Amino acid sequence: MIRGRSQAACSLDWRARIAALVARARRLEPEAPNALMRPRHGGGWSAAQVLEHLVLGSESYLAVMRPRVEAGAATRRADALAWRPRLGGRVLVRSMESRRRWRAPRILRPGPTARPHVVAAFIEEARELDSLLARAETIPWNGVRFASPINAWFRLNFGDGCLILVTHAERHFDQIDRVLAEAGQAAPA
Repeated sequence: MIRGRSQAACSLDWRARIAALVARARRLEPEAPNALMRPRHGGGWSAAQVLEHLVLGSESYLAVMRPRVEAGAATRRADALAWRPRLGGRVLVRSMESRRRWRAPRILRPGPTARPHVVAAFIEEARELDSLLARAETIPWNGVRFASPINAWFRLNFGDGCLILVTHAERHFDQIDRVLAEAGQAAPA
């Protein structure tokens, strides 16, 4: 009996979700830079700052995950491997799935302006996550362990890190849609 979820099924699902996020980001590219930089009414981040926040998070997680995956040894067929989230991963994913607003950790807070070409930077980070998932298909994700780069108290495995990045981006793309709608820009369909 396989305990947990099939890595192959998780990888397929998450890679499809990453592709959907990249498509949403591509629809932001034609937006005028001023529209993306316009701050939210009543304070809050602009759409560009939200993207910057996502890029910062992705950079920090991928920097830790990449070398561990590259050092991992393939052991079995991908369809025979099962992934089980660790407690830290479950807590972080659930916090991102809730509607509650959370204060961003200091290292993930964007500055007053986002980097130039922040949409392209997000797309590049999403592609890197997709590529890392593809390279890790035959590595047991439960054995690729690391501390969260945001809070070392959270011990994670590779599957946790991937699901955190995907869930985090999905949550914030909904925020980007709201920010653009408030600014009078039609949120890209």
